[in-house]
Amino acid sequence: MSSSESHQSVFAAPAMSIEGDANLLAEARPIRLTGFLALGLGLLSFTAVLGAPMMFLPVLAVIAALIALRPYGEKRPTGMLPASIGLFAAVLFGFWGATERHLRDRMMTEHATRFASQWLELLAQGDVELAMELQSYPNQRQSASMSLVEYYRDSEKGQARMQEFRENETLVELLDAGSKVDWKVAREPKFYTMNRRFLTATIWADESQTVKSLIKVVLEYLPAADDEPAEWVVDSLTTFVEPSGRG
Repeated sequence: MSSSESHQSVFAAPAMSIEGDANLLAEARPIRLTGFLALGLGLLSFTAVLGAPMMFLPVLAVIAALIALRPYGEKRPTGMLPASIGLFAAVLFGFWGATERHLRDRMMTEHATRFASQWLELLAQGDVELAMELQSYPNQRQSASMSLVEYYRDSEKGQARMQEFRENETLVELLDAGSKVDWKVAREPKFYTMNRRFLTATIWADESQTVKSLIKVVLEYLPAADDEPAEWVVDSLTTFVEPSGRG
């Protein structure tokens, strides 16, 4: 091959034109990063099942997904599929977490209300010693073989506890009312956690009107541990004061 032919072949080689670059740029699809953000948040939304504080994750995932799935022009943007997956995961985990907590709260409030009703019945019957025991944690209660009446009457520690127990003005009012009371739930029970304790607040009204004011019994749930079964403990007994501004 001659020198002139070599130069001609070099110049005859195809080259990328400006028109070709423009066509490639025109074919590129827009990218919606919010779609990938929605996917990440949606997958992390499984933590919403573990606790209410994590419910913000599915909410953010849904917002990001809706932004990514907004209407588009001729070309479908990249990120639409991840946004759809993230939206599905967020709704699934968010609904799962909310439903699980609702069922748990309902079960806990039902059990707490039943226990509180039985405890109030003990007070109405004058069984103060047993009512006191149910205010103590299981490992602090007296053995089943011990007479509670004798313990709280004769032992120094028992007498001190009895005196402290009877210093509760609400309790004294209930003991004075005796068996005349007819307790009914006056407000929706509320289950909540505080300092890693599982508490339920129950509000009661005496339909006989022997006790004029509403009373509040707060109970603590002790989950089963090792060989010990789950139990309820009476945390407090107080007079219920209606929150200001409630009609």
